[in-house]
Amino acid sequence: MDDLDLGQTLRGFTTGHRVFERYELMRMLGRGGMGVVWLARDCELEQEVALKFLPEVVMGDRGAIDDMRRETKRARELTHPHIVRIHDFLRDPRMAAISMEYVPGDSLANRRLDRPAKVFEAADLLKWVEQLCSALDHAHAHARIVHRDLKPANLMLDGEGNLKVADFGISAMLADTTTRASHQASSNGTPVYMSPQQMMGELPAVTDDVYGVGATLYELLTGKPPFYTGNIQIQVQGKAAPSIADRRRELEVQSSVTVPAAWEETIAACLAKDAAQRPQSAGAILARLKGGADSLPVERASGAAVKHVAAAAPAKAISTVRPRPDRLVLTLSVVGALLALACGWLYFGVRDPETAQEGDQARREIAADAGRDRQSTKSASGRTSSAGTGGAATAPGGTEESPESSAELRGTLLLRTQPEGAEVRVGTVATGNTPLTLQQLKAGSHTVQIHLPGYEDWTGEVVVRPNDTEERTIDLIRSQGTLELTSDPSGSDVVVQCLKPEAGPLSNEARILQTPVRVELPTGDYAVTFRKEGCPEQSYSVSLGRKESLPLAAKFVTLAPNSAQNDAGKQGPTAPEVSRPWTVPDIGLEMVPIAAGDFVMGTHLWAPKRIAAVGLRSRTEMRVSLTRPYWIGKFEVTQGQWEAIMGYNPSSFKNVGRMAPVDSVSYTDAMSFCRRLTERERAAGRLPEGYEYTLPTEAQWEYACRAGRSGAPSDDLKVAGWYSRNSGKSTHPVGQQKPNEWGLYDMRGNVWEWCSDWMDDLPADSAVDPLGASTGRNKAVRGGGWDRPHDYCTPSFRGQFNPATISGALGLRLALAPVRNTPSG
Repeated sequence: MDDLDLGQTLRGFTTGHRVFERYELMRMLGRGGMGVVWLARDCELEQEVALKFLPEVVMGDRGAIDDMRRETKRARELTHPHIVRIHDFLRDPRMAAISMEYVPGDSLANRRLDRPAKVFEAADLLKWVEQLCSALDHAHAHARIVHRDLKPANLMLDGEGNLKVADFGISAMLADTTTRASHQASSNGTPVYMSPQQMMGELPAVTDDVYGVGATLYELLTGKPPFYTGNIQIQVQGKAAPSIADRRRELEVQSSVTVPAAWEETIAACLAKDAAQRPQSAGAILARLKGGADSLPVERASGAAVKHVAAAAPAKAISTVRPRPDRLVLTLSVVGALLALACGWLYFGVRDPETAQEGDQARREIAADAGRDRQSTKSASGRTSSAGTGGAATAPGGTEESPESSAELRGTLLLRTQPEGAEVRVGTVATGNTPLTLQQLKAGSHTVQIHLPGYEDWTGEVVVRPNDTEERTIDLIRSQGTLELTSDPSGSDVVVQCLKPEAGPLSNEARILQTPVRVELPTGDYAVTFRKEGCPEQSYSVSLGRKESLPLAAKFVTLAPNSAQNDAGKQGPTAPEVSRPWTVPDIGLEMVPIAAGDFVMGTHLWAPKRIAAVGLRSRTEMRVSLTRPYWIGKFEVTQGQWEAIMGYNPSSFKNVGRMAPVDSVSYTDAMSFCRRLTERERAAGRLPEGYEYTLPTEAQWEYACRAGRSGAPSDDLKVAGWYSRNSGKSTHPVGQQKPNEWGLYDMRGNVWEWCSDWMDDLPADSAVDPLGASTGRNKAVRGGGWDRPHDYCTPSFRGQFNPATISGALGLRLALAPVRNTPSG
């Protein structure tokens, strides 16, 4: 262990120790060559942070402390979803540290070691490479910071598996300051990942990070960096790295997957000795890995804007140390000219009339950035501006403009929000996330828009004064929605619990209410549980949106035994009475009695025009006589009822709750449910011989749906069922829409319902108790579903699916009927 990082960064620190009067140390996370990192609890903000303590030798060097304070300030402005946030620079007479975001996951270095062959495959890395390139492009183009210490150990994965780049600009600067303070040689990075230019002490450049990306990917794919033994500096300067395939063979990596040629070629290009031969931006790396050209624009899944740094030559103007004035003038001149050419190409080459206004504003901002970074630039006639010597800068068109008058027109805007992390747009241009400092903003009034998911959008005017800093802190207001909670009977208890602690005031305890009640809550995910003594609980998981009014209802059933006493005084089976409802005990499955009757089955003049799409022959109507009464489910079979009988829940929409219809059920599964329920009820003595639970025939289903009518339904589908126009692409708890005249809910919409018939043409002009064909390819389904338009959700529309089909829109409704003489499959 090096004495440079022993010092106070290790000695005297213990778990529970309080530092800087507000941070309580929890455990040491690790140490590097330039400091030790502790997990600490911020006792004022009540959140966990990572504290990186500076080596003790740095504490005595005022210049080193100033450098670290300045670099930390720059890093604080670097806000991106895939970059570890820097919070603050902390110092007291005994110690100094940098406070940063704590990422609870592991590094890619450790994740690689957990792999069976100790290496990743290219497909495993692509998502993380996209996120890494997005972060680097943002840092290079927007904050003008080069990392200079990219390596697998600095690439962290959060709890959701997303990548976060750690130590942006901090490690290299810490190495510089430690070297100066200690008078000992120390490289400003990790040698095996450093470019030849960085190793020789040249000015930081984007291409240094490009080399670091190449070396990092090389190690993740092979298990070792490009050079890892012997004299590293000589090899980095003059020796070509073996191909990834050769290094894998050398290290005897056991993998049947070949690294794609595009990855081999791109990583080799990143490791080129000449910086000009490397990809000139992180975005160019990703484009090459995907088989594209360097100049292709890259869009990130995170939504973060990515700008490419000049692609014609190494971008050496991005610096975190103070360069020599003569080199700075030359370098910034080159970059300024390239940026000007890029802006001209953007303006004249890809102008889109529909987005001209937004594009113009964005280009003006880019041009302003280029002008601020340029200390001297040559005009077309070869004249050089001399702002540093009192000369006037030549404006476009030959107009002379003094640097003093230009400076007076700009100021700084510092935006903070509570909570932090909100997206900010100034005018039409996305500028970053709060806390955010916008320097050299044009003086005057600006429209600022702030957006943070779960909070109300904020829009306002902010006035920026010349040569001044306007500071604004915006307290964002949490978005709210409404839960409408009812039950039958009313007066039941309902418990509402927030599922995400950060979502609002229900984070620490549940709220207990009594139905009926309307309650306004912050947007977010909630668990809602209805309770009534003597009845099973009914639970829902719901997501409450902004200004959404979400109804939730529970229906409790008081169960009674369905049995009678026989002559011997013992309990025995008895058939349900024809005119009375029948309830399946324990699971509360209600059955509605349907009397015998006649009706016309099939299409009518009002029936859907798409009926021909199901491929049937010409006969589309049939007069049906049902001679025996039966019972049919008042509701579709719910997820809770299915799980109680089958022991599992196959549904795609589990988040809707146990009272939602079970879905993702094949015909075969549905019949298994019927047989298992029949066996259970017979064994319990609650079902007489000659009766069974089964799926309804098409005729039984349609008769019940029509409520005995032969005409169109009397209710509009908008209030009677869930279909593509009102479902929100999801199922809904049963019983929330209006029932038909016989008290049956969701006969139209919500989920398709399996019937027992094989799909075929209606067999005759008339039929008595039809059971459908004896064989076929597809089983009939009825009622339409949440994913279909209204004309699929009619009493007469006949759908069909293979019996093995499983879909989030397929469920069932139970029938209780005499055992059928002719099985239908």
